[in-house]
Amino acid sequence: MKKIFVFGILALALALSLTIDATAKGRWVEHNLDDFSGGTSLRDRDEGCLVYTRDNSDIILIFDITLGDWLKVDLGITQSFQDAMTKGNVVFARTDSLLFGYSATLQEWDTLTFTGDYMAATTYYTECGKNLACFVTRSYMYVFDANLGYWQSYAYGLPAEFTGGSVWIADTYVGMKFSLPYPGEPKNVVYSGLTHSFNQIELGVYQPTPITEYGFAGMFNVGYDNETYRLVGYSAVTNQFDVVQYVCGDNEAIISLTGAGALAADMFTTQVYGFRYVVPFTSVTANWYGFDTRRGTWDHGYRFDDWDIIRYYGNIRQAGQFSYDISTYTDDESLHFQFYSGIDGVYRDYSPGLIYKSTTSSWGGGGTVFYARDTLNAWGYDVAGNRGSEISLPLAKTANIYRGENYATLTRYETGVDTMFTFFYNSDANRWTSASAPDYHTTDGIALAHSYLHKGATDNVVVYYSAYTDSIIKEDFPDDISVYIRAKGNMAWARSDGGSVLFDGLRGEEFSYGFDFNKSSMGTHTATLCDTLANILYGYSALTGNESQLVIDFDPYYVLDTGYVGFIENASGLTKCYAYNGLGDGWVELIPEGSDVMTLVGTKTILVERSDRVYGFDPEGDPSDVDEDNPVANLPRVLELAQNHPNPFNPVTQIAFTLPRSTDVRLDIFDILGRKVVTLIDEHMVAGEHELQWDGKDSDGQNASTGIYFYRISTETGIAAKKMLLLK
Repeated sequence: MKKIFVFGILALALALSLTIDATAKGRWVEHNLDDFSGGTSLRDRDEGCLVYTRDNSDIILIFDITLGDWLKVDLGITQSFQDAMTKGNVVFARTDSLLFGYSATLQEWDTLTFTGDYMAATTYYTECGKNLACFVTRSYMYVFDANLGYWQSYAYGLPAEFTGGSVWIADTYVGMKFSLPYPGEPKNVVYSGLTHSFNQIELGVYQPTPITEYGFAGMFNVGYDNETYRLVGYSAVTNQFDVVQYVCGDNEAIISLTGAGALAADMFTTQVYGFRYVVPFTSVTANWYGFDTRRGTWDHGYRFDDWDIIRYYGNIRQAGQFSYDISTYTDDESLHFQFYSGIDGVYRDYSPGLIYKSTTSSWGGGGTVFYARDTLNAWGYDVAGNRGSEISLPLAKTANIYRGENYATLTRYETGVDTMFTFFYNSDANRWTSASAPDYHTTDGIALAHSYLHKGATDNVVVYYSAYTDSIIKEDFPDDISVYIRAKGNMAWARSDGGSVLFDGLRGEEFSYGFDFNKSSMGTHTATLCDTLANILYGYSALTGNESQLVIDFDPYYVLDTGYVGFIENASGLTKCYAYNGLGDGWVELIPEGSDVMTLVGTKTILVERSDRVYGFDPEGDPSDVDEDNPVANLPRVLELAQNHPNPFNPVTQIAFTLPRSTDVRLDIFDILGRKVVTLIDEHMVAGEHELQWDGKDSDGQNASTGIYFYRISTETGIAAKKMLLLK
């Protein structure tokens, strides 16, 4: 396990010879503001794009790291801009009459003149997502699709009795609902970014909670009579609605659904509703209807329970890609779990042998993981792999129960015992691990989708868990100092005035420093750290596992790191600053002209606004390049996934793809039922052509059987999938 120790005078002596690495990538790109005369600035940043304009102007400036340069768009006539924003692959701006959209996927822009009155008072409905932007008036829904590069409009027909509504946006679709006075029923209008088309349903549902990926599902009580229910599911994969009408009989009622709350899951795709029919003290019948937005159809499940064998009360709970319910056996109070997996649309029952007691039992679901425990044991369940693992628990009490995307954690302690144990179940590995600390329990824990950070209450023992590597790191700080913990994305730290530790969740490693991180910042994949006594900057990138050091001649005034790049400046007037480039492993200096106005730090780029110019940071650029005529000439414009070769194959096949930009890449193999077989890659990759090999084995190293398989690539620039045939 790699560690770095930095101490006072020794660090300063070593650092005096450090300079900016000439091989590091990244450059600042300047653009003057001569085309603007007065007005209020409108600017925004997100991932790889910046946008800048003034409230009265005919010019929009866009900085796109794929282009590595500023793009000047001249609209030809002065506009009264109301909004200018960017997210993911989209730049969106609007004036009092015009809509503007820019696609970082295609490096193309489009404008459209809109029509229609405000939706409410002086407000339109506006949303900007990673791949889509939408603008809604009382006549039309307008959508800018980054994968098309232009605006589309749809006359949806506003109900005359309209009382309100809402719009929500996900990576793959736009959803909208209209409300009508009682007893009116809601209406839904949608746009699919996968089929690039609109649709609507007159009798729909209210906005789902949480917002689900690839579509949504909901329930509406028709007539408000608690008897007739309409279940509506929508999938952006097909751009179709699927509707189930259910009428309750005597002694039958809908089963309540408990939401997921602040669950740290990668995505939500599943919604479940149930109907429970009771013959008092004799039997219980349940009809479950589960909808997964990737599958696009309601899956029906049925169960009949003899009351003398199983007590089933019905309380469906929401997780990420599955839902679950609980019942107990009457003879011994042992727990019985029912799961609906949106991954394959199958209902499954499990009885792991845990005994229910109201004070010592608990359970919960994460993205694709489930856990349950009783007084003596805990059980973890891998929903995607349909497998479980049990562990015996020491001590008497349980606390700190959290679930992420693919892990669950709990802490065991006991009054009077100077030891506590933190247990972790990893669903990918289907195993439990644990760490001990000499203290009683504390609730001071931070749970993210793929990592967990915990600090003891009095003894300052810090425990960090990475679900990526299924590894635990324990760090013991002195008891007489204050230790502060923080976690973000794939990074975490524990800081104190006696030294600090940085944790890399992607690699399951720790890095120790001999100073306090009190003037430092941490992004999702990088950290920008400042030793204010020695005036040394440290930049760390989880993408490469490398650290870049820089000696500075000023006391840092401002430090910010949000994702893959960090920013540090020398004073409030900003006469010198540096970008830490986690994508290019190094520091890039900027001595800006003009007086300071504003700095915005995105996840992969930075905007520095001055009185007479703006600077954008290009993390992919060569520092020696100051004017590239065509920086993307040899790169693909969109994500391209080739057909595997050979196909059919046995046992090895090649999968090629091209990336238009550096991005996080995940390539999964699924069987014909949609069950994941193996993940071939899940990491950050540079732009260009790539090829992977699949040897026909699953994640456990077992040979896959003859049949049809699907391979799907997911990146920040898009998603693509193809099928292949394994013949033996």
